[in-house]
Amino acid sequence: MVEPASSGGATLIGVAAEMGLRVVVATADSGDRRLSDAVRAAADSVLTGARPC
Repeated sequence: MVEPASSGGATLIGVAAEMGLRVVVATADSGDRRLSDAVRAAADSVLTGARPC
């Protein structure tokens, strides 16, 4: 499922993790899109758009 954090995605991530589902978060992870520690802890993987030059 792809869901923006602004629509309650952060809550969904926590609930999904509690249910034992594998949680992968895709994020810019900077500025106002920085992940909270709680979301980062609940995620199995965090994908960012950063790529080496």
